[in-house]
Amino acid sequence: MVFHLPEGITVREVLRRIVSESAEDDVLGRAAQMAYYFLLAVFPFFLVLATVLGFMADAGATVLNQALAHIGQVAPPSAYDLVLKTVRSTAAGAGADKLSFGIVGTVWAASMAVSASIDTLNTAYEIDETRPWWRLQLLAIALTVVLGAFFTVALLLLSYGGQLLGFIAGQIGVREVWVAVWRIAQVPVSIGIVLFAFMIIYRYGPNLSDQGWGRTLPGSIVATIAWVLVSIGLRVYLHFFNTYSATYGSLGGAIILLLWFYLTAAAILIGGEVNSELEKAAAGARGSH
Repeated sequence: MVFHLPEGITVREVLRRIVSESAEDDVLGRAAQMAYYFLLAVFPFFLVLATVLGFMADAGATVLNQALAHIGQVAPPSAYDLVLKTVRSTAAGAGADKLSFGIVGTVWAASMAVSASIDTLNTAYEIDETRPWWRLQLLAIALTVVLGAFFTVALLLLSYGGQLLGFIAGQIGVREVWVAVWRIAQVPVSIGIVLFAFMIIYRYGPNLSDQGWGRTLPGSIVATIAWVLVSIGLRVYLHFFNTYSATYGSLGGAIILLLWFYLTAAAILIGGEVNSELEKAAAGARGSH
């Protein structure tokens, strides 16, 4: 089910609770922890991707370039340039040894970020973590692998979905129409991918046995909107007031990338706070009857 505000509880009251609980749960501090692990995970992830695609020769290079181009549409330009340079230098020396290192590095760092988000979500819901340590670690790794595979498939879909639709539509004589539709649909498809990724985190992260998909939707929508807004806002700000490169030199790109990860993590955690406060409001309304 999707939440509806209980009778007697206003949107203003829910917003007040979300702000208050976010401060009490140290959402911004925990977001910094997650951003650090995101930064550690991103380069090993692209190391894996570049190494695997490197075995596909020219076709693999094309896939990698198109995937990076889609990331460049949302990532801050300075951060994207840093990722692009690192990935290209890595791809030039791709090999089996780097693939092994990349897989281990990605899974370890990303699973630590997932573990931090799980801990914060439990705090938001005010529930204790009763799952065994080993089970929690396996959950973090499983979510990392699932989300990594999900985003990889999503990048391939965004890169080649238009060509696939064009081929199918060409067989039935409506190619031009479907190609135009796909160009328009790429933005909502991209947003839908992010939304579903957040739903996966909220569904399986907190220690809740009755957390249905519908209950994760409000926070996922808020987190997606927040992430889109901060990504656009950061790009606009850096376009007009980019002083990082002048101040930090070559470290500017890394700092901007870390800042983007920080804002992304904050959006994820605030979405979790939205879900938890709606859950508490609904539970309170049920208890009063």
